[in-house]
Amino acid sequence: MTPAQKMQCVTELNQAVQQLALARILKEYGPLSEREQRLRLAALWLDQDTMIRVFNWDSLKEGY
Repeated sequence: MTPAQKMQCVTELNQAVQQLALARILKEYGPLSEREQRLRLAALWLDQDTMIRVFNWDSLKEGY
């Protein structure tokens, strides 16, 4: 594989992981606004302090 092909595979795998994570979030919380979907997804990868500082969103207060 060329480096570009490898990066394409990594990108596709990351997208698949995010889709699976979002499916789990929606199963757990039900219908959510697009903003809340993105915030809950980001909270899986970012620490609480970063979520509060960058997005002004505290996953613990929001029930996550």
